Amino acid sequence: MVRMLRRGEVEKRWMKHCREGKAYEAKELFHPKDKNKSFQPSDHCYNKTNISDIKKNFQFHGHELLFLYDLDQKKYIYKGPKASVSGDVIWTNIIRDKYIIGEWKNGEYKSIKRYDDLKPFIINNKKYKEKAKVLTDEKNNQRNKPSKNVISEQPQKITNRIRKIINQINKNQRNNNNLPIFDDLFSIWSNIEEICNSKNDFMNFALNLYIIIYEKTRGKKSHFNGKGNPYIYRLPSEFTKAGTETRKFFDIVGAIRHEYAHSEPVYNIPISKLSYSYSDALEMLSGNRNEPSTSKEFRKLQVEILKRFESAMKTLLDIVKKEA
Repeated sequence: MVRMLRRGEVEKRWMKHCREGKAYEAKELFHPKDKNKSFQPSDHCYNKTNISDIKKNFQFHGHELLFLYDLDQKKYIYKGPKASVSGDVIWTNIIRDKYIIGEWKNGEYKSIKRYDDLKPFIINNKKYKEKAKVLTDEKNNQRNKPSKNVISEQPQKITNRIRKIINQINKNQRNNNNLPIFDDLFSIWSNIEEICNSKNDFMNFALNLYIIIYEKTRGKKSHFNGKGNPYIYRLPSEFTKAGTETRKFFDIVGAIRHEYAHSEPVYNIPISKLSYSYSDALEMLSGNRNEPSTSKEFRKLQVEILKRFESAMKTLLDIVKKEA
């Protein structure tokens, strides 16, 4: 039986082998036993973080802080535990915008307390700005090239709009002292952006969409005694109300997931018996009860689901604004 690598072992290895003030590339810091690269040095930086939960007051999770991240060199400078560092702390949110969430002064950390007080992070480093400009110019050139397949461009455009709506939903919740509806989606978002050219692509897309709609909208109860349901569900009842378009989308996602995962979707509403079969869902989405067989058909199906996802998120934003 292979023993699981523990976070403490990784931290101790860094503290033993890293030299203070030396800059390291990420690949130099991965533990040799960590084949999946589960333990990232970015989780142990004084000046960058991916946390996005306002109820934590933008405090760090329980990881030992050891590095400063150099934006220009893309390297990790080892400082060691409880270092007397100074400077801003940068948070990257769900739609990849960067904000200043706090500041270190001689080893003392002070965080911003309110979401509305966040300050956009503007890179002042000239070299970094030049790199960013090159990347922007390259992207613009790509956009101006004639496309051979219009469908292939659509998924990411739609998901970009959806990300912005979800960010507005969560911001509205925080501003009204409520829990955000969606947990951090950054780690899996790219899985629904990828263009579906095959059944395997579509299966990956469908399973990750299920996680976003069903699992990322619930959280574990802080005081759970082992009896009953351990989750708190954050989607408003109006969103999952029977007969609504949002509930139809909700059930379609569950039905498609059921086809591939072969288990019933779980939520706090009575859906142990699916409202739709996989064939029903396909017919509503494409007008055809048969599963796609070509890459073009899979792409068209993906785009149709994403359009419904976008519509459902617009409705959800209206609901949370009305409830505020």
